[in-house]
Amino acid sequence: MEKRLGFPVNISVDEEGFFLVVFPDLEGTATDGKTRSEALSEAIDCLGTALAFRIKNNMPIPKPSIARGRPVIFPATLMAAKTALYLAWKETGLSCLGLAKKLGIELKSLQRMLDPRHRTHVGSIETILAILGKRFVIEMTEAA
Repeated sequence: MEKRLGFPVNISVDEEGFFLVVFPDLEGTATDGKTRSEALSEAIDCLGTALAFRIKNNMPIPKPSIARGRPVIFPATLMAAKTALYLAWKETGLSCLGLAKKLGIELKSLQRMLDPRHRTHVGSIETILAILGKRFVIEMTEAA
């Protein structure tokens, strides 16, 4: 099953002229900027923080809604890889320890891979995803 990590955003201008970016699929997730470009750039970090919070607190990550002409924000590559690993883990129904045993790796190694603050090598995550029958794909598109 394909899982996209691009989340559509709603953009508006507040009373002070700042561009407000809201992620309707991720309750309470919003940022702003002096310009539209700045706000969209800040939205990448905002999305990463929202995903990291959900991973760290073992919360579900909602499926992004259909963009319908709205800009779509993707997390930075490492955060996207960690999110993909988290989603693949949740699909297994195993505990973190159970997954580590299934993969034949130490629990601490798996926990570091899932830790949003740890600078995990993307290749390590790709290897684990392959063992789980998944593939991490990176696309190049035009900037928003």
